[in-house]
Amino acid sequence: MVPDTRGSRATGCTRNLDRAGRWIGLHWLALMNLFWGAYVLLALAAPVLMLLGWTGPAKVVYWLYRPACHQRPERSFFLGGLQSTYSAQELAGMGIDVDPLVRAIGGPSVGYKVAVCERDTALYGAVFAMGVVYAVFRKGMRRIRIPLWAGLLFAAPLAVDGTLQLLGVYESTWLLRSLTGAVFGVGPVLLAYPLLDESLGEPNPSSLSPKVG
Repeated sequence: MVPDTRGSRATGCTRNLDRAGRWIGLHWLALMNLFWGAYVLLALAAPVLMLLGWTGPAKVVYWLYRPACHQRPERSFFLGGLQSTYSAQELAGMGIDVDPLVRAIGGPSVGYKVAVCERDTALYGAVFAMGVVYAVFRKGMRRIRIPLWAGLLFAAPLAVDGTLQLLGVYESTWLLRSLTGAVFGVGPVLLAYPLLDESLGEPNPSSLSPKVG
């Protein structure tokens, strides 16, 4: 009679999943910082690859980021050119197609754009930077508790700037896009990371303090 090993396999699978869950719980912050750091660095790597002549890998990077960003050149940072930012008129004057559907990446005369726009570069960079700050000052920052409405306020400057630009009230600048993106990027970390620490990591020290009364 052949022994039924299905139960032991299921038990082993459950045990492995449990181990994986505990490992993620212990290392979730490092994983988050690794992900966002790689996300930002890969976007910055696209123009560097173009400048090195590795156009194939660079275009793959641009393609990977297309679903996440409009990639309009007049709203993106450039590397390897005369300036780090250009207006649509300046790019058109140097022969760069500024049609939003084209998503031109640049050229030898202007350099090559980062794979995400100025606002997204600042936003994702802020998420990564705040994640590093959280890791360094984790013991104190774990105690932070902000309500959802306060966390949403970090999105307000971006929403206002983006909406006014969309309505044609004014054309935002690289500085405004960067500042509003960075402010928005800080919000999710302050709002979510302490909660993730409480649910996935070790208990919050404040929750272990004895109750009086």
